[in-house]
Formats: sequence, C-alpha cells, structure tokens
Amino acid sequence: MTRAIYGSNAVENAGLNLSETTKICTQIFSGREVTAKDINPQSPEYIAQVKLLIKRGVENPEFKDVVRARREVIQHAKAIAMNFLFHELVTCEKFLSEELFRATHKILCTGVPLENGDSDTNYAGVYRNTTVAAGSTIFTAPANVPTEMAKLVSGFNDDMRAIAQGKQIDPCYLAADICQDFVMVHPFNDGNGRMCTMVANALLFRYGGWVVVIGEGGGIGGSI
Repeated sequence: MTRAIYGSNAVENAGLNLSETTKICTQIFSGREVTAKDINPQSPEYIAQVKLLIKRGVENPEFKDVVRARREVIQHAKAIAMNFLFHELVTCEKFLSEELFRATHKILCTGVPLENGDSDTNYAGVYRNTTVAAGSTIFTAPANVPTEMAKLVSGFNDDMRAIAQGKQIDPCYLAADICQDFVMVHPFNDGNGRMCTMVANALLFRYGGWVVVIGEGGGIGGSI
C-alpha cells in the first residue's frame, strides 16, 4: 500500500521520495499521528526533499514547499488508512456514492492549498466550478460535473450489483474503467489522479484481493 501511495503521488509530481513516504505511511498505518511541519530543516530528510523539489522544477524550495509535500503523503495515507475508503468499499462492501468521493477527497486534500495559493477549504471535497484542461483535452464543463458524477456512480453500482448476483466482471477492467471515467470528468480542482488510483485499488482489493502500484518510477510515464 505504501508503494501504491508513493507511485500515485509520483505521477502527479506530489509527495516525498519512497524512503520518506514509507516512513510516514508506516507511522500512520500503525495509528500514530504525524505532523507535516515536524521536520528539521537541517536534517538529511529535509535536504533530500529539497533536492527532489528542485528536480521537479520548483525554484528555491522553501520550508512551506517541503511541508506541502509531507502533507500530500500524510493526507493520502489517511484517506486510505484511517479505515475510510477501504473500510467503506472493502470491509463494509458498500456501493459507490458521490458522498464517498467527496468525503475521501476532503481527507486527501485537507491542509494542502492549491498551487495558486487557494485554501484547501475552497476545494477539498467540493466539485470544481472552473474549467480545467490537460494539453488539448478539456474535461467536463463545471456545470455538468454533478450530472456526470451521478451517471458514473450509477453505472458502476450497476456493475457492482451484477457482481453481487454472480456475474463475472474482470476486476482489472472495472478498475481501469473507473480510472478513465473519473479522470475524464475531473470533478475536483486537484487530486483527481490520486483519487481514481485509490478507488481503483479499493475495487481491485475488494474483487481481486490485490492492489497495483502506478507510477512508481516517478513521472507521468508511469500513469495509466
């Protein structure tokens, strides 16, 4: 699970290196509280993270940039580890819901402001109200996001009900399909890639008993 979190963050140039990600996730998975600001600027870990941020193109990284990267790991781990997403979808075998997506996203992004400085309170767990694009791809218009998310939830819940009734659906197909559909809607201002990776892994674990590591090598080349 730690490597899945690391890889998911790496795809979006977020989070820490594998060593620090492992250290933080291990603490969170064991129930310990981890504070993003609890790092010594003179420590080897801090210096290593500064070098990673420079490699990512961040000019003159400051303490706040390292704190943000640490918080991205902490909140990502909490969204999975605090018996939330996996508890809801795997342990309790619940169906998908818009409320589940929004609640998970709120945990994921709490304390992590947008790169433009907007507070997390303006976007964490909230559908976007602005147009977003990646290259030449323009995602769902903001006015249509609620409708498209309702369709997504309904469609995948139909598949989950069919599986419950004995229909054979490849878990890998289900996971890949929800990744594609979720990313094309792009319901949130940030964190969409990490969200779909978490949901895909929850479905894989529920129906296949495993999780996958995406983007472990770092960079967008490791994405699906």
